[in-house]
Amino acid sequence: PPLPSVANPATDLRLCQGDCDKDADCRGDLTCFQRARTSTPAPGCVPGDDGGFDVCVWPGPSQSPTRSPLPTTAPITSTPTQSVEPTSRPTSGPTYYHFSGKVRDQMQYFYLKMYWRKDYFWQESKREDRYCAKARGSGKAGEKLEIQKCSTSDKKQQWRFYGEDRDNRFMLESYYRAGLCIGLQKKGLKGTSLDGTYLMLQQCDQDDKDQRWNWVGKSDQKFEWQLLREEERCVSNEHHPSAGEGLKVMKCKTAKREETNYWTLYD
Repeated sequence: PPLPSVANPATDLRLCQGDCDKDADCRGDLTCFQRARTSTPAPGCVPGDDGGFDVCVWPGPSQSPTRSPLPTTAPITSTPTQSVEPTSRPTSGPTYYHFSGKVRDQMQYFYLKMYWRKDYFWQESKREDRYCAKARGSGKAGEKLEIQKCSTSDKKQQWRFYGEDRDNRFMLESYYRAGLCIGLQKKGLKGTSLDGTYLMLQQCDQDDKDQRWNWVGKSDQKFEWQLLREEERCVSNEHHPSAGEGLKVMKCKTAKREETNYWTLYD
C-alpha cells in the first residue's frame, strides 16, 4: 500500500498509515514501525516517500501476515523456558534489551541532538538546524543546560553514562567535567508538578532520583528523553528551538505539539 500520513498524533491507523508513535496507535495486530532516518523504507509499503513519518506495518520478520504451519504427526520435544514477566518501569540492565547498552559499549562519549525530520517547520523554516544539549558558561556545577548549534569541537556538548557499572544507563555525566551529572534544578520545585523545571549540572549522586533519566524508544536515532521517576515528562525546550534556550522537563504531549519531544545521538 502507499504511505499516507493521516495525522500527528493519530490512532486506529491502517496498514502503511502514519504518523504513529507506538503500537497502540495501530489497528489490530499491526505495529508501529519507527523510521530512524528519512531514507528508511517501511516493510510491506510502497517505497518512494520522503520517510518523514512512522507507519503501521505487519509484525514479524516478513512484515506480512502468514499462515500457521500444518500440524505434524511427529512429536516435538523441547525444554520449556520461563517467560520474562513484563514490567511497566525500566529495569536496571541495558545489555540484553535496551539500545543504550550498545551506546555504552561503543561510544566513549556522545552528543544529544534534537530529533528532526523533513516535515518539521521550525522557526518558519524547513531547513534543519542541528541543536545539541550543552552546559552553559564554564560547565561547572550549578550551570543550567541549553541548546546550541551542534559542534564536535564543543566539549561541553559531550556526554556519557556515569560510572563503571554497565547496568547504570540512567545517569548522564558530563564528559568535559567528570563527576558532574545532569539533574533537575532544586530551587522552586513545588509539589509534584515538574513542568518548567530546568536541567542543570550537579555533583553525581546515585541516590538522587532527579538525576535518573530514561531513553524511551527503539533506537538511539529517535527516543524521548524522560525523567525516570515521572513517566510522560520529557526533556525539551518547549517550543520551536533557537540557540541559547534552556532545557526543561515538561509534559511529553506538550513537547510533541511543538515537534520537540524526540532526541537522537549525534556523531
